Amino acid sequence: ADMQAQPPAPAATQPRLLSASSTPQPPQPPQMRSPPPPQQQPAPPPPPQQQQQRQVQHKYSAITPARPPAPGAPRVTATVVSASNLPVTERFGLCNPYVIMAIGSAFHKTTVKQSTLSPHWDETYEFPVQPALLQGMLLTLTVEDHSAALRDEPIGQLSIPLLQLMVRKEWSGAFDLRTMKSASPADASPTAVMLKLRFDPGVEG
Repeated sequence: ADMQAQPPAPAATQPRLLSASSTPQPPQPPQMRSPPPPQQQPAPPPPPQQQQQRQVQHKYSAITPARPPAPGAPRVTATVVSASNLPVTERFGLCNPYVIMAIGSAFHKTTVKQSTLSPHWDETYEFPVQPALLQGMLLTLTVEDHSAALRDEPIGQLSIPLLQLMVRKEWSGAFDLRTMKSASPADASPTAVMLKLRFDPGVEG
């Protein structure tokens, strides 16, 4: 007998997978952005009084005294004895003078004398030198007015040729100071610094 054709069996249906994009997502809560960290504000500038205090002795403290010469080495010895007739400053009618001396890159400074126009130091300092280089060199000296609250001010300067000191070996006297400020016109006395200078060529060999 002819076999009656059977209808094809229905294909097994596979479960339909929804893609992640088609899957409904629960609503996301709005993202809360954390506030940016507070920026550090620059420190306010110090009051003017503190700024002035930072500048106190800016010149005096910046000077490093020269190293003493080695035993037997050539040297120039300078004694700052005193100064006379310093010009009156505009601040308080007196000044607080001190002296800066230099030979080349070697410096020395005296102590500060308070409230005087005729300071007396009598302080001695030694500079190491090379005699072969002294002919064109100078001993420069500056008198400064030290201030506790303002910048130090130069009062006057002078320069001494070391070649003359090499010839003299010793040189003492009152050296005229070229002042930065005019002295009182009623006083015709020159402004001067009393110095004692000596050149020691050292011990050969």
